[in-house]
Amino acid sequence: MPRSSPRRSAPPQSSSHRRLAVGCLAAAFGLVGQSSRALGAPDKAELCLHGGTVLDPRRRLATRADVITRAGIIAEVGLAMPCKGTILDVRGAFIIPGLVDLHVHGWGNPSPTANGEDDRGRESVLRLFLRAGVMAVLDLAGNDGRLALRDRLRGSPQHARLFVASVVVPRTDDEAELRARVRAVATKKPDFIKIISATGPVAPVVDEAQRLGLRAVVHIAAWREAEAALAARAAAITHFEDEALIPDRVVSIWAASPTISIPTMAVQCDLARLHSEPARLSDPLLEALTPPTLRAAYRAHDEYTRRARHWVRWQAEGCLAHDVPTLQRLHGAGVKLLAGSDTGNLGTFQGVSLHSELGWFEAAGVPA
Repeated sequence: MPRSSPRRSAPPQSSSHRRLAVGCLAAAFGLVGQSSRALGAPDKAELCLHGGTVLDPRRRLATRADVITRAGIIAEVGLAMPCKGTILDVRGAFIIPGLVDLHVHGWGNPSPTANGEDDRGRESVLRLFLRAGVMAVLDLAGNDGRLALRDRLRGSPQHARLFVASVVVPRTDDEAELRARVRAVATKKPDFIKIISATGPVAPVVDEAQRLGLRAVVHIAAWREAEAALAARAAAITHFEDEALIPDRVVSIWAASPTISIPTMAVQCDLARLHSEPARLSDPLLEALTPPTLRAAYRAHDEYTRRARHWVRWQAEGCLAHDVPTLQRLHGAGVKLLAGSDTGNLGTFQGVSLHSELGWFEAAGVPA
């Protein structure tokens, strides 16, 4: 039976209004606390953002106000405050909390055709995130070379803050060997452990990571894998099973668990949506952060690779039929949800796709 088109129930474009992020005012996953710098602003003694609309997610308020930062730190929020430094007129803009993307692959943006790939260096990608209001990212690609980049750029006001996970693939049932593998990975000082759960038992890996003070994020492709991760009390589970709606028993187990869900709706929905609604490629934020050759490749449907065509079909069948209702069920059950875009894959764009992820949350009734 044909599935619903991705066009139906699709969330609105998230960048229809200009946004100016001035700090990370809320923590996500314990990674980021109060921001120490203003995004896109020079590190001067005082900067005054005049006339913007300040969004306060905690109180769910949107208030017209001025914001004053001193030495990059938000100092005052109010109306008609005197300014001793640089004044930036942000009338018509929203001043939002800095965002955190909890699932990225920190390379460039792939193309759905054989041409047009946006092949930027990993350091440049972190600049893109910052321009999109993303103050910090968790790289789950499992490339330990990013650990050196993380350390080198720590404290840089020009880059999103980078957190890195090292990957453990449990291809054995030998618990002692799995624990030894976690200990070996831990010597590299990653911020998290990522477990590819389809290959073997996750409980010993999660337990050993926790014993060493590391949180484990479990990558799943099936609901039975989610059950195993929940039984192991993993810190988080990333992805859904796209081919099936979440079973009631998994919802019940998850509701009683501290494990967080990072759904990655963007990577599971957005390629099909771009294919059916190419006008979205004219999104102002997307145009600002991607080259025209990449956007042209997404418009060239007849030139899509076999893999890209497969992804379009997979997403058109699964996104609205399974993924959106699963997100709604988890939210309704009180499961904690955090946003991660899984950028670095087809249909996603570094920095931009976290806005899309939040749009899918909104469409599913999940408050930002």
